Amino acid sequence: VQLWQICLLNLMVVSSLMSTLVHIVPYSRDAGIPAPLAAGVLSTIGGVSMAGRYLAGLIIDRIGSRRTMLASYIILVTGFAWLQTADRLPELYLFAMVYGLAHGAIFTAISPLVAELFGTRSHGSLFGLVVCSGTTGGALGPFLVGYLYDHYGSYGLPFGGMLVMAGFCVLGMLFLKPLPEAVCLKSSNL
Repeated sequence: VQLWQICLLNLMVVSSLMSTLVHIVPYSRDAGIPAPLAAGVLSTIGGVSMAGRYLAGLIIDRIGSRRTMLASYIILVTGFAWLQTADRLPELYLFAMVYGLAHGAIFTAISPLVAELFGTRSHGSLFGLVVCSGTTGGALGPFLVGYLYDHYGSYGLPFGGMLVMAGFCVLGMLFLKPLPEAVCLKSSNL
């Protein structure tokens, strides 16, 4: 059950992450921000994401990947909550910094999280399944956000949905617990 739970969480979070990357510049342009400055919001996400990846690695070594992922999801919820009303350039750059930190940390923490929850004996196959579910979300999310934007003429509903999914990820992470070592050894035949 936990494997499918983490697959669902990864599907939702990567859907939201990729949707943000695809739609943040058009959203900024809709808010009246000139194209070069709107592109700067995306660049800020990329730059801060690098820092988030490095910091997450340091934090994982100290408190574990599950706690790091939980903190990353909480930071993501904070960023998405801010995005619901951010429509000026300084607000969008602040969003980009908060979101970028979470973005980088989430991508760094997922592999060690799978190992922490299920052990390393079947890590490759389990991690592959979790990443496949995330990639599926990453492929479908931007399309769905674009469809909803075209249908409703606003990013309000899809960005609100991303906030809800991130909140669900926080709750879902609270229920994930490492499996006993005996179960991890039995699952090595996957």
